[in-house]
Amino acid sequence: AARAQSDVDSLSAEALVREMSVLHPEQRRRWARWTVHRETGRRVRRRARGFNQSETLAAFLAERFLLHFSNTHLVRNRATPPQATIDNPEERIQNVTDCFAVISPSNISGRDILLVDDVCTTGATLDAGAHVLKQAGASRVSAIVVARG
Repeated sequence: AARAQSDVDSLSAEALVREMSVLHPEQRRRWARWTVHRETGRRVRRRARGFNQSETLAAFLAERFLLHFSNTHLVRNRATPPQATIDNPEERIQNVTDCFAVISPSNISGRDILLVDDVCTTGATLDAGAHVLKQAGASRVSAIVVARG
């Protein structure tokens, strides 16, 4: 069953980057609560490619805007078929329901989280990740994606 409301705050990537890019370094302190996470990819794909594009993007954003970066707190706790192989939006939601977990919730609690992913089609993967981050105590979860598909 689909969640009635998304756990991802609606903050456009354009608005976020614009707001962050004009900040003077001293003003960036207000972003100190933000932690940048990459959406967890499948290990098989990472091994095949030799890198995780979402992780590369997340690390770049964190470095560029002086934000904390983590690639260890949000983890996939079970293997799932790639979302791209599933056409039905409801099946995509079911595919990623309960497939993420948060390691060390104390590192998430009270923080604002920026999830970074390469492609967003239905938003099911981002929403599933945001859901567990909010359950772990994140104050806010926003997402930035490179492409909508």
